[in-house]
Amino acid sequence: MTSIDAKLDRAHKHINDLAAAITEFLATHPYRTAFYDDPQTGKRQLQLFFAAETPASILAIGGDVLNNLRSALDHLAWQLIKAGGNTPGAHTGFPIFDAAPKYVAGAKGKIGGARPDAIKAIDAIQPYQGGNGDALWRLHALNNIDKHRDLVTVGATIANARFSQHALAGSMAPLGAGAAGGAVDLTVKAPFLLKEGDEFSIEGVPDSQINENVEIACTIALAEPGIVQGKPLSEALEEMFNFTDGVVTTLKPYL
Repeated sequence: MTSIDAKLDRAHKHINDLAAAITEFLATHPYRTAFYDDPQTGKRQLQLFFAAETPASILAIGGDVLNNLRSALDHLAWQLIKAGGNTPGAHTGFPIFDAAPKYVAGAKGKIGGARPDAIKAIDAIQPYQGGNGDALWRLHALNNIDKHRDLVTVGATIANARFSQHALAGSMAPLGAGAAGGAVDLTVKAPFLLKEGDEFSIEGVPDSQINENVEIACTIALAEPGIVQGKPLSEALEEMFNFTDGVVTTLKPYL
């Protein structure tokens, strides 16, 4: 388990480093908004503008997380075959495929030689797209992308808007009791923000009361269509880490 645990520990450290790097980047206010009145609907809209792109260092840390998690699984496969009394080879690796039929056809070439009960346990995980182990497929797919190019990230769906007492032209009484300092959290109706200039609206405040003193919460999210689309980067990697760690725990008795 030494090499497997080392890979998992390294991945976890990178996740913590990533969270710190993202916090530092967001503190520079890389995403800004501007108001305008839609002449057709009369609604006051917000538009997103990028003041800075996601730093390459953040993408590199994300890639390190993926690489260490995938490597931990491959180390696990290697040890499972040795525990089965056989010698791992050049094609040894944890079997992850993009469809169930491909898994059935190809898994033996990756993990053949492991104990039959270990192989049965891996089968139960369903490490392929659409299976119970879909998280492993997403990990595998993103890791392959990271080998050849940077991951694609953008600002995530906006979860909330925060208005200070001075951000509204008029009394806040109709909005109910706000948070500390006379602020209030409101619902934002927004698409996943794929590109600069995307528009969204705010629900719960009359258009006439909206001005530009509003805090919009953005974060960095993955934008890889068909794999992970719109999930915050840190959250996505944390989920993959937890799933991988669970797979290792499940298969440890077969080593």
